[in-house]
Amino acid sequence: MMKVETNNKLQLNKKSNISMVIVFISILIFTYLAISIKEGSSFIIDAFASSIVDMIETEMLTAIMIGFTSLGSKAGIISMFLLGLLWAGIRYRHYAPLLGLVITVAGGDFLNKKFKSLVGRDRPLINNEVEGVGHSFPSGHAMVALAFYGFLAYLIIMQLKKSSHKTIVVISVSIMILFIGLSRVYLHVHYLTDVIGGFAAGIAVLGLTVLLVNLLAPKLKR
Repeated sequence: MMKVETNNKLQLNKKSNISMVIVFISILIFTYLAISIKEGSSFIIDAFASSIVDMIETEMLTAIMIGFTSLGSKAGIISMFLLGLLWAGIRYRHYAPLLGLVITVAGGDFLNKKFKSLVGRDRPLINNEVEGVGHSFPSGHAMVALAFYGFLAYLIIMQLKKSSHKTIVVISVSIMILFIGLSRVYLHVHYLTDVIGGFAAGIAVLGLTVLLVNLLAPKLKR
């Protein structure tokens, strides 16, 4: 029994260490982009991504991208957040997951606004119809969607037993988050580096939230 508990602790410590490394790398990427953009640097990948969008733009693809961007909009996130709270409240016997959902949405949105204000990057195009207003870096859709949907996927995975089901959830949510981010570039309301920065910040928020939830879970039992 002691050996099993020791092995479980070692596995948890290993996962925590890997998570911290990923969080650290994400913070480095975000910091590099933020400082570079603040200093007025431009990126070739932004111009390249814009040219690709001009080549592939169609009415059907635009409609699809608007659908994806709506999943990362305030209305989309709030709707899924309320459903997530209801589901987690039923499935989990402690309050930590509920706290995690709040942190990824409210905390992610708060940090995103602060980052936008600090960097002060202008958008490539202002578009009220797809929430393309305010400063550009980092993309709020990319950042909050990754943190929130990523954490919601984590909670779902923890309730699943079959590895195949877990894989399906990971792949499905990853594709959705990716296209939420890409939709912002396609709709010309963000640069590609805004989305990359948003993803990097979102990964950091997600990783730290998961670590916090695992730490608080035993203390917040209902």
